[in-house]
Amino acid sequence: MKAATGDNRGAAGQNARTAVIRLRPRPGSVASARYFTTAVLASWRVADDVVQDVLLAVSELVTNAVEHGVGEVVLELVNHVGRCLRVQVSDKGLGANPALVPLSPETPRSRGLAIVAAVSSAWGHRGDDAGLCVWAEFPLVRVDPL
Repeated sequence: MKAATGDNRGAAGQNARTAVIRLRPRPGSVASARYFTTAVLASWRVADDVVQDVLLAVSELVTNAVEHGVGEVVLELVNHVGRCLRVQVSDKGLGANPALVPLSPETPRSRGLAIVAAVSSAWGHRGDDAGLCVWAEFPLVRVDPL
């Protein structure tokens, strides 16, 4: 597990804070991702109600990457200060594009993306020869200045 944080400016010159952790593709990495996210969001002073939604999405997206992806899992948190928080989970997988599936009481699995869609303001994915990235965005109701 390797982690890094930093500040940068986006293409439009807006401030963005980033934090990245690289995880092994194993079930225990989901807990590590939640712990990392909790610590980062606390340091960024993100409102508790946003934190709970982000943690749920991180759990689902990292679980999907561990179960269905290939190789190292990369979790990136991007805080577009005062606008939104973006969660991005990437792996080297080149498989099928993630999609919402119809939910059924008879199907106890495959609810992760439905959960992500329910708690985030937007979600999506992008893939190329390097792998797959699934992302979710959350409006920042309140971020206290550091």
